[in-house]
Amino acid sequence: MSPSPVDIACVWRESPEYSIEYVEKLERAVARHFTKPYRFHVISDDTGPGWWSKLALFMPGRFTGHTIYLDLDTVIAGNIDWLADSPHGFTMLEEQPGAVPNSSLMAWRGDYSKLWDTYEADRDGVQRRYSTLPNLGDQAFIADQLGDAVGFWPADKVIHFRKEILGGSRPYADEPLIYWTWRPKPREAKHPLVKANWI
Repeated sequence: MSPSPVDIACVWRESPEYSIEYVEKLERAVARHFTKPYRFHVISDDTGPGWWSKLALFMPGRFTGHTIYLDLDTVIAGNIDWLADSPHGFTMLEEQPGAVPNSSLMAWRGDYSKLWDTYEADRDGVQRRYSTLPNLGDQAFIADQLGDAVGFWPADKVIHFRKEILGGSRPYADEPLIYWTWRPKPREAKHPLVKANWI
């Protein structure tokens, strides 16, 4: 029996910052670097401003199997089959031990619609409670809801572009997945690593 395809999703609503180019390049990168059976999804529901649109991933009945989420500005530079092998029920990025995990790259197995239900019951209240650092945005909300159920990606597989590659805090060592926060975005970056892989 063939394995069930993994659902790979991004969230996109057209904006001056994110044109359809980001979706197209991400979809091509996944096709180049993910060799397991998969289905690619673009989620466009208006469920809140900015990062709050990610909560649409957890609408009841949407994704209840094995799901991987990638931010639109993810740059993929090598094989990412390992994304399907996380041993955790729910996986996020750990930027610093003890800090709020990052939702730029997530994976889960099963039904996490409780995240949507909690958010939808009080959208304004949730957005207000998670409006300032250090507990900012969807990622802090998700982490609080799931607690110790959240596991983390291997540090040697992911690297932050601005903080680590540009900032020099960690040399690039062939990590296959490069994630981003704030600026510059891939379209603005002149780094040869981005030029070779954001295509």
